[in-house]
Amino acid sequence: MKYLKMVLKTIFSGVIIGVIIGLYQRLAQILNNLSQNIYYNPSSLNYLFMVILAVILFIIANYISKKAFCVAGSGIPYVELTVEHKWNLKYYLALPAIFVNSLIAFFFGLSLGSEGPSATMGACLGLITNKIFKDDDTDTIKASMGAGFGCAFLAPLAGIVYTIENSYKKGLSVILIIKTIITVLSAIIITRLINNHKIIEIDIENGFLFQDYLIIIVISIMTLLISIIFIKGIISLKDFLDKYKTNNIVQNRLIFIFLIFIALGFLIPSQVGGGVNTINFLLNRNIFNISFSVLVFLLTLKLFLTIICANAKISGGLLIPTLAIGAITGALIYKLFMPFLSNDVLYLCILLSMLSLFAYTTKLPLTAICLAINFASYKIVLLPMVIIMIILSIFRYFVKTESIYEELKKRIRVAN
Repeated sequence: MKYLKMVLKTIFSGVIIGVIIGLYQRLAQILNNLSQNIYYNPSSLNYLFMVILAVILFIIANYISKKAFCVAGSGIPYVELTVEHKWNLKYYLALPAIFVNSLIAFFFGLSLGSEGPSATMGACLGLITNKIFKDDDTDTIKASMGAGFGCAFLAPLAGIVYTIENSYKKGLSVILIIKTIITVLSAIIITRLINNHKIIEIDIENGFLFQDYLIIIVISIMTLLISIIFIKGIISLKDFLDKYKTNNIVQNRLIFIFLIFIALGFLIPSQVGGGVNTINFLLNRNIFNISFSVLVFLLTLKLFLTIICANAKISGGLLIPTLAIGAITGALIYKLFMPFLSNDVLYLCILLSMLSLFAYTTKLPLTAICLAINFASYKIVLLPMVIIMIILSIFRYFVKTESIYEELKKRIRVAN
């Protein structure tokens, strides 16, 4: 009877996660398409419409952030602290707040992704499941978080490994693994019925030949450098804003960020949004027609915008922007070393750089490998990904960098 209840509970959790995250991802896709249509058709009426909407939605988003301040960012650090019994995540506030706030961010094209909110909302639905079944089970929260993450990418293996990798130092058990498998699979089955659309699709046909593997060292070094800049940038700006948090401009910075992104949207619509537009821009354009200086500009711009948006007092994840930053880095590396590569491996360089940056900034190498397998054939991506993960582990041993979420958790403890 005990195990039957466990199975029913995990299936229930998976089903409601599948429904909510499926609807959420579908709405995010619709709003992104809607704003892109507006940005690609500049007119005085569209300018005025977006500015008026920015003021209205700023008031709504600002009110939500004040009522549920834990919705700022992806919410993942708050979930991790809740699992560690160091924070009480008010799911009844966080769930609707993150749902609405992040969709507002996506509409204006902020450099934030839907994967972090999906994972956090999954955890909130796990807490709701505990409430319904009159239980206080952290395993349900962990499994539900992985289900939300997996639903965002329609990647069941990545969702399962995400939970396992996040839990191996915090109480990993066979029961947790079983719960995670059931929750993730049932969630993704439901999500596919509602929104069977992958956030990112990459068609990779060519793998590295033996002599091409030297490029992996370059990818690893660039990943380390970009990761340090990325994490230091977010944390330094956060510390600065916290220092001047009583300043009116700092308190109301979201409206200025909305207006900046409206201007950017009309000027360079392909470069606004979480990062999917940027990745598609690189994949769909002939790399020969994009100069090295343009790629450097795009990398600098994406880094700057993501650092700003990570401190924007609105919901949104950092994974998709991280992947976009990695994609531009991969395109730069390919452009630089193209004469020395034997195959057309642009897409592979982009994919490896994307997921290397994700792995290093989050300290989730196995999840990164699973995402790589989700995007392309394991015969092409598995060996280079494993080699890069080993090199990055060696780098981390000497550089001693923390993940972005660990850095953010430290500051939550100070604030709490």
